[in-house]
Amino acid sequence: MKKLLVAISFLTLFMVAHATVKEVAIEYLTAEQVSPENDGLFGEVNPEQWRLYGGKELQTMNGLNLYDFHARWQDYATCWFTTQDPLAEKYYALSPYIYCAGNPIMLTDPTGMDMCVLLQPDGANGLGHMAILIQNEDGKWSLWSKNGTDENSGIKGNSINQDGKDKDDCGTGTYDSIEEFMVGKDNQKEDNSGSMKYTKGYKIKSSSEEDNAAKNQAKIELDKDYNLIGANCAVMVQKALEAAGKDPGLSLNKNSIPSIQSIILNLIPNNIFKNVVKNNPGELIKQ
Repeated sequence: MKKLLVAISFLTLFMVAHATVKEVAIEYLTAEQVSPENDGLFGEVNPEQWRLYGGKELQTMNGLNLYDFHARWQDYATCWFTTQDPLAEKYYALSPYIYCAGNPIMLTDPTGMDMCVLLQPDGANGLGHMAILIQNEDGKWSLWSKNGTDENSGIKGNSINQDGKDKDDCGTGTYDSIEEFMVGKDNQKEDNSGSMKYTKGYKIKSSSEEDNAAKNQAKIELDKDYNLIGANCAVMVQKALEAAGKDPGLSLNKNSIPSIQSIILNLIPNNIFKNVVKNNPGELIKQ
């Protein structure tokens, strides 16, 4: 019993001391003193090392000074998140502001909610082939891709191949990371060359609501028969991005009548991928 009382007393003193240190730091240290250049709480930050606590990126532009945890931001001076966990409703017993269920030593937080637009540059005879990886609530990634048709010389038709199997990928696979998919057997070309199909990816931050909207729209597009012009791989990705509130990668000027050349360029997956990268903040991933 004495040991228990001692343990409780020690824990109480620790909690009080911890709270006192935090209050003193917040009250007496100025913004300049806890900035990355002169960090009064955690020491100096090497500007070359921008991935720090939890392997997350420290955003210092325009004095933001927050850790980018993808699904939300963390104030590194106070260790508090600026918003609630987007999945808080699934864990009623936990505070919506804590990290890794309060156990960051044993647990890690996946990248939050993200999607990754994929590109096979040499697909479709050099015009390119696009697909998208979308992250689910468990932090796993699945593949969504409209893969053409065997009917009418590949111009239009359903996605069922000669073996009676669906050619499309409708939430196929579960991958722990984009990198796992990119180097895995599911990304190898079918010609047994050992080379990879998708060699470029562009990761775009998104919320769980945006991910669900993208998946729902992708399902709608995959249910449609393939059409080389209006229901192809790129259109499926673009519609999913639009449903998630992201830029679909169009470069047409809305205030003028587009030329035939610009219309054609906006049908080519390789060009669309470039516009997606240009028009959306994100991270480029190469094989």
